[in-house]
Amino acid sequence: MAIRTLLTELFQVAHPLVLAPMGGVSGGALAAAVSEAGGLGLVGGGYESDRVAAEKVLALVPGLRRSALENRRFLRRVVRLLAAEAGVSQFLDIGVGLLTQGAVLTTS
Repeated sequence: MAIRTLLTELFQVAHPLVLAPMGGVSGGALAAAVSEAGGLGLVGGGYESDRVAAEKVLALVPGLRRSALENRRFLRRVVRLLAAEAGVSQFLDIGVGLLTQGAVLTTS
């Protein structure tokens, strides 16, 4: 018996079951099994193919690595300022879901 929710309608799946994309854990076989069962199976990152693709992009855009690092440093400064001086106590970090160095979760 299918359960109807906003999630099932939006993604056209039979069950409101989502396999979170956990890097190095939720590979293609597990994602396929969840999808075959009527849920939404997502594949995590952190695989060798991800690293190869990133290196190819970095070769095409030489300043990209520095730009990404500066972006992360700016994010840390802004979060610290908002938490310390503006009294902001909750942050919503919308990203790819991969915990990285200097993430909002660990900065605030």
